Amino acid sequence: MKATIDRVRAHCLAKEGATEDEPWPDDKAWKVRGKIFAMWGGDAITVKSTPDKQSALIQHPNISVAAYVGRFGWVRIDPKDKATLDLALDLIDESYEMITAKKAKSTKR
Repeated sequence: MKATIDRVRAHCLAKEGATEDEPWPDDKAWKVRGKIFAMWGGDAITVKSTPDKQSALIQHPNISVAAYVGRFGWVRIDPKDKATLDLALDLIDESYEMITAKKAKSTKR
């Protein structure tokens, strides 16, 4: 799992403006402009999605509704194999884009 979290960390921190935080012991959160776009805890990755997309994503055997924030569309990904890790990295990209697009839209007003 060390190689997996190292890859996830590098992927997240390569994003413009991304920072790392440790909101709870042994958990990592990656933020942009103070908003979380991905978290690592318990050997799983949690990312922001939409409630509609969440319904499709949880059909995957290694993806489930995230605890506490699942009602907002967040999902938990258990990267048990390379294909699921690659999917998780794509979902991290989407989560990051959702956060940055929302902020960009609100600053244009």
